[in-house]
Amino acid sequence: SVVHIVGGTSSLVGAIISGPRRGRYEKGAVKPIPGHSTVLTALGFFILWVGFFAFNGVSNVGLSGEGFDSDLVSLTFINSALSFSGGALTALLITKTGYK
Repeated sequence: SVVHIVGGTSSLVGAIISGPRRGRYEKGAVKPIPGHSTVLTALGFFILWVGFFAFNGVSNVGLSGEGFDSDLVSLTFINSALSFSGGALTALLITKTGYK
């Protein structure tokens, strides 16, 4: 869709402009970069979390009117929550096993 094309193109242009991360790789080895702000990371997570819940729930059928199906909306919310949890656990496992 147009949204994904614009987002992907913008990301590619941003990556080309900003260039490689200096200090990330030394002599072929990956050097982990610690997080800069735990508070901003948590805030960004919660903003995305609420945004995805709102988008996914409403994008199916809306929240009122003709064709509203509360079972479908609740199933969408459960699937979204399980997806977030799976992604978080996967990121945690990769981080814990990959940077020993």
